[in-house]
Amino acid sequence: MRNLMWLLLTFCLICVAPDQSTAGPPVYTTVLLSTSQPVSVDGDLSDWTDVGAPVQWLTTWMKSRLGREDPFGVGKFSGPQDLAANFRAFADQDYLYMAVDVTDDQIVFKREALDEFWWDDAVQIYLDGDLANPGGRYDANDSLIEITRSPDKDLILGGQIYQQGVRVRVPYLWESVGVQAALREREGGYTGVILPTHLVADEAPFPSEQQFRVWQDSITKGNFKVMYETSYKLYRLPSKPWPESARKLLLTIIEKYDEFETAITEGKPIDWTGKPVDLGHYLGDLVEMATWQADSRFVPFLAESLGGGTLPARGLAAIGEPAFDMVIQELHRDGWSSQRGAAKALELMLKADLPFLRAGAKRDRARGSLLRVARSKYYLSRKRSIDALRYFNDKAVFALLDSLSQHDMYTIDGRYPVRKQAQEAMQFMRSRGDDRQ
Repeated sequence: MRNLMWLLLTFCLICVAPDQSTAGPPVYTTVLLSTSQPVSVDGDLSDWTDVGAPVQWLTTWMKSRLGREDPFGVGKFSGPQDLAANFRAFADQDYLYMAVDVTDDQIVFKREALDEFWWDDAVQIYLDGDLANPGGRYDANDSLIEITRSPDKDLILGGQIYQQGVRVRVPYLWESVGVQAALREREGGYTGVILPTHLVADEAPFPSEQQFRVWQDSITKGNFKVMYETSYKLYRLPSKPWPESARKLLLTIIEKYDEFETAITEGKPIDWTGKPVDLGHYLGDLVEMATWQADSRFVPFLAESLGGGTLPARGLAAIGEPAFDMVIQELHRDGWSSQRGAAKALELMLKADLPFLRAGAKRDRARGSLLRVARSKYYLSRKRSIDALRYFNDKAVFALLDSLSQHDMYTIDGRYPVRKQAQEAMQFMRSRGDDRQ
């Protein structure tokens, strides 16, 4: 049956029934062991008898949606003879062990979508990390583990967790942090076993090395569903250089992008979200993540993807010298967006006093390109190039800035923003003794 039994794991085990008026939720007991007590994760509970964890029946029910909808024709809940369940639990110093045994006269495994498992027969375990669940809602310490089966009878371990303050539901999340599960069907029901570890905490840590390896393997094998969902999991991570395992995963996603784009364009059945995949938006997010990394391995991808678009100046400046040729190329592109972004990237590189721009051919190339853009027909390009030119202490640069400060014709509301920018750049150069008049 498609009714669900919900368990909220706190300090003790509590079964919650929002629609049932009771004096308080029933409280169950568990066993804490001082030493490790391994059990097999196979759905066979015969090796649980020596643990001493009591069998406890769930006595509180949550009303099903079947009153409104019954697409599989399983009928309404009619009592314990129709659906019943018990569970047992124990813990040691490192692990929490859970087993749920369900009696059900009709088992349904029909769903495949990541966020629809709960519609079918499933075991769901909710974890509350700080015993604070205002209004029965999730907060930043809470998570969910669920086990069910696909229509092909493959085990599915799903759920969600908070990471970096965002609730995340992605494939292989629990496997990657060491959770093991099993679901065994039997006559008249099924048994589910879950062995989570170190799961209740103030906030989940940065994804583990194992988690990145699981995603890496799946994406390398061409699982576009995992690729798409994992990309947005990565996008929620802090926008700063990631550990090598995360950067390697992003590189793999980028390598697979062309195949992914072809599959979407040809209409292959990988749009599991119910919404069309916006390839432009998706590519833009990959570009943004690549620029966070300050890693020269992303430069070829950025060079190929950024032509004519908004240049992520800070990311390119952080990459430094390996991105220099690409920045100069964008400066020479006819378009204010490219010119402005490239000039900003050069400004940041010059401001950081990177060694390769202190003297020599690359400094000369940067100077010449910026002088050219300072005469551009695009006023936004001129403004940004002026900010970069202030770091060149020669007479020709100062003379051009002086000319712009007096004669630039762009005006808005009676103001001359380019002239003002040039005047401020000249003041900056004088303060450094760099006017060289």
